[in-house]
Amino acid sequence: MSDAEIIVDKIASSFDRTVEDVLVTVELAAIDKSELINVSQIITDKQEKHEKKVRLLELDKHLESSILEGQTLKFKGDKNELLVLCTNDKTYEVKDAETSNSLIVLPDLKLSNDLKKYTNKEWTIEKSTSEGIFHTYLEVRECKPKLGNLLSLLTPSSFNGPEYEKTIDKSTLCNWDKLASSIQASDEEIKEALSRHMVVEINGYYRMIGLNYETQLLMLLAQVMDSNSWEIDEIDKGETYDELKDLIPKEVFDLVFHKYAKVSAKNGFIKTKNDEPLYEYDHEKFCRVCAQAILIASPVTEYQDFMETWNSSTPDNIIPKEEYLSGLALIKTNPKNGKKEVISYPEINLPDNIIARFKDLFSVQAKWTVEQITPYIAPLATPSVNVSALLTKYARPSMVNGVKCYSSKHGK
Repeated sequence: MSDAEIIVDKIASSFDRTVEDVLVTVELAAIDKSELINVSQIITDKQEKHEKKVRLLELDKHLESSILEGQTLKFKGDKNELLVLCTNDKTYEVKDAETSNSLIVLPDLKLSNDLKKYTNKEWTIEKSTSEGIFHTYLEVRECKPKLGNLLSLLTPSSFNGPEYEKTIDKSTLCNWDKLASSIQASDEEIKEALSRHMVVEINGYYRMIGLNYETQLLMLLAQVMDSNSWEIDEIDKGETYDELKDLIPKEVFDLVFHKYAKVSAKNGFIKTKNDEPLYEYDHEKFCRVCAQAILIASPVTEYQDFMETWNSSTPDNIIPKEEYLSGLALIKTNPKNGKKEVISYPEINLPDNIIARFKDLFSVQAKWTVEQITPYIAPLATPSVNVSALLTKYARPSMVNGVKCYSSKHGK
């Protein structure tokens, strides 16, 4: 039993204090009672212990303001997951922490503002009941949202076209409540993650657009562009949808079109029939999704063959470039035949844990230039810990032929 518990037990088991008892104590302590407010608060112990029902939680300014604004804080995590705490827009790791001090919870303890009314009154005794004595609390630390199982939740119910809807297992469909309760991230962080992927809401359920279907849709967009003899920066969205509306649901068309098209620089110089803005297709995004489809079909391809296939899969006025493979694939020389190869290595498949990610990266390639490794670690960077800081902490720099490279910190 701690000193504080012993004190509380003694107080609880002793006689009720009187004003006379208090004044005698003040006098023995050589304190001028005129300097004191005329009230003494006596701590008593509650018969029913609450230590196991109540936990103390550390609050930073954001958590405090979230509570004061009326937000609901949510704890998330299965038995095999680390616990996190989420506000509307941030995620915190939660850990048990010990304190060297004994913390006594006194809900009805009167503080300075409450004691003003006792000024110039007769000395009064007030009792404050302890709800428990604590030696641990929940320590919080802001962290990246844990989104590792987002795609695994959405993939089984991927949308691959209206003709495949009868084959979907209804139990795999995810509405917002299912996503919010299953993903260890705040609502805003989940929504932001959904926006980075090809996810559309159909009839109240969030559906991932299958890659093959996405590629087919891009080819349809390109066909409409070619059939109308439009330049790549003179795309009419309204006409494009009118020609495809019998093939593509509106919400799917809008998602795909706005991912791969942006308002054209020519907008304002050329008008559409409906006086809507002109759009232009994004070369890199177009090329990357075509590259993904090729890499899934053939994870390792001889460089020249890959580039020829890639070039033939994109519209004539969209030219693939090697840099568009950043974060999707590696270009390496096969030591057996000396030929360059394109090897599928998508960033999205790497672990979320930063140590595990670096281990994976260095097992695939011993040395990386900053340009090569950046797309693979940038998603784990934060405003306070950027890519450079991550490399300094988890990798070892060296110079190779005058180029700065990074390798395993504990490797050779």
